[in-house]
Formats: sequence, C-alpha cells, structure tokens
Amino acid sequence: MVAPVLVTPKATGVESKWFPVSTPFLHRRYDSVKAKKAKGTNLTETIRQLVADRHLRRPAVEDLTGLSRSTIYDLMSKDAFPRPVKLTGKAVAWPESKINAWLAQRAAG
Repeated sequence: MVAPVLVTPKATGVESKWFPVSTPFLHRRYDSVKAKKAKGTNLTETIRQLVADRHLRRPAVEDLTGLSRSTIYDLMSKDAFPRPVKLTGKAVAWPESKINAWLAQRAAG
C-alpha cells in the first residue's frame, strides 16, 4: 500500500486532504478534469443523465427488441447496435434511451 500523501491546494484546486495515492496520479487526474471543463463538458450533467437513465439488462433488451442474444452481440460487433455500459466488473446494461433511439431509427428506415 502506498503511504498517504498530503495533497496541497495547488495540486488539486481544493482544500488539503489525505489521499492514499501518489502525487503524479493526482496531477494527471486533476489536469484531465480541468481539460474537460475547458472544453465545455459539463461532467455533473453527464453523470446526472447516466443516473437518470434507466439501464436494461440483456433479458430486458431481448424482450424490448425481439432480438436473440446472439443477434444482439452480432449487431454490436458490426457497430449496428448500441454497446452496453459496465455496471460492475462482470455486469453490463444498456441505457434505455439508446435502445429506444435504436428502435426509432430502425422504424424510420
């Protein structure tokens, strides 16, 4: 385990806190967050959308689309079906909005 390092406000832009990680990691992480903010990406809004969106597990996606498991994964390999998001190390789910958008696109032609 890495010994706790006192992080200064200069490194993170927040009050000093103890973190059990190395300082270079914090600098890279802070710089990437700062860069996203500079590009106009609202990280809080993105998180809100992900949390607000209902996530469907594979059996629910199969029921909603009428596709089999093998067809779903075959279409994903051809980039013709939305990819799932990881919930945990082993569990994945599809955002309901992406599935509904895919169904609407298919219905439109």
